[in-house]
Amino acid sequence: MTDPLGQLANAIRLKLRGSHLRLPRINIIRQLLELAYYTTLKTEEGRLIRGSLTLADPANPNPNPPPTMRANFPGFTPFGHPVQLSVDSLTQLALAIDKWSGSIAVYPKPNGSIYAWGIADQLIHRNVMMNREARHGFSFPGILTINMERVGELAVYTRGLFVARLQQDRVITHEPNSLWSSFLASKLVPHFRPVASAYTRISELKLDLPQSLKQMHNEWATTIARLCIGLRRIGAGGAFVITNRAAKAHLHIKYPFRYHRLCDSVFLGIVETTYHNSLKKRVMS
Repeated sequence: MTDPLGQLANAIRLKLRGSHLRLPRINIIRQLLELAYYTTLKTEEGRLIRGSLTLADPANPNPNPPPTMRANFPGFTPFGHPVQLSVDSLTQLALAIDKWSGSIAVYPKPNGSIYAWGIADQLIHRNVMMNREARHGFSFPGILTINMERVGELAVYTRGLFVARLQQDRVITHEPNSLWSSFLASKLVPHFRPVASAYTRISELKLDLPQSLKQMHNEWATTIARLCIGLRRIGAGGAFVITNRAAKAHLHIKYPFRYHRLCDSVFLGIVETTYHNSLKKRVMS
């Protein structure tokens, strides 16, 4: 019998070994993963449980704050009294705290039990960035963040970095950035070249062709990533077919839908990025 939760705990320890993070013992990590995993198997009033856990020391939850603390920087608010963490208590807390904007702050006691001591809030900016709806955002606070994605599926992050994922009893430790790969770029860039050449001729921002092609590929990849994230979040299945011309002879399209905004957003994104960078250089010079 395989032990996916044990494998996930070991993967977390191995990937973060040698880092400056003060990780708890592996049995504590395993216990925390078990609580999150078994909570995803429960329902409450017909609703599946989704939530987020942040491992953070209540005595020093943010040991490396930025030089300038902005008002929307993620922070911690303690409960009136700590809550012993169990599947039942985690179910109630997860229902009360939307993981899109907050996370349940947890930490082990000296005897090895785990308790919830507060809430990490203002996480919406990080989640918006992870969903490719923004280019910048703060990192997750605390030591580890465990997201309960769906039934039996967990995703583990530290600060802004992916650590590991448990998906259908498989432990995934690497998520390749396929849409931005050089292989895919070699297939796509030739199709972008005619449009990029025309754009650089009429633009007043003095873009060169390689820069335009790179930005066009980046905007295209970001758009496809957002579509895939949305499709996965809906959970109804499906896939995208990407071709250089409409394959109407091989597809039966029941509900055709032309969405010109995608094409427009690519060029507007390039203009916005280039204009922002030019202003930044002008201010810094």
